[in-house]
Amino acid sequence: MTRGEWIGALLCAAALAIAANLSFPLPGTSLPQTAQTIVVLLSGALLGFNGASITILLYLLAGIVGLSVFADGRSGAGVLFGPSGGYLLAFWFAAALIGYLADTGRLRRPRWRLLLWMLLAHALILLIGGGLLSVSVGITAAWFNGVQPFWVGALVKSVIAAVIVLLLELLPVAGGSKSSWQKQTTRQ
Repeated sequence: MTRGEWIGALLCAAALAIAANLSFPLPGTSLPQTAQTIVVLLSGALLGFNGASITILLYLLAGIVGLSVFADGRSGAGVLFGPSGGYLLAFWFAAALIGYLADTGRLRRPRWRLLLWMLLAHALILLIGGGLLSVSVGITAAWFNGVQPFWVGALVKSVIAAVIVLLLELLPVAGGSKSSWQKQTTRQ
């Protein structure tokens, strides 16, 4: 990875930590609704597979070593074994999926697929997170506490991420460095 890509990954990891604090509780669930998944999807679209993977790994490492970057100001490796641990681990899968699609030019061809891919990435987060949550609380409780309450938020955040990516396509490229998304746009 280039120096610019590392800087992008560090900035996205920091944005992910900030987005963890943009949260609110949902009635009937112990898990907060956060803005993190928007950043997860944007990191994939803007940085590609490698940059998005590094972003998520840096974020998780920061939380594991004790920085209060997880939702509700939490930190430590124990968070990964708690109710939200599966969702945090699923961030990598979602970012990697979107990053791969951005790198290969499949993210926006045709353009309407962008929203579909964002929704699929959110579904992946909910599936993996809910699946790991079900190990400790059972399938029914995981569905009602960790998946079903988050569908509307996933839809809204998918739309937000898709709109941001489309708006970023309109921006001029500074310094000659193009994101995976912009490289894909110029290929077409």
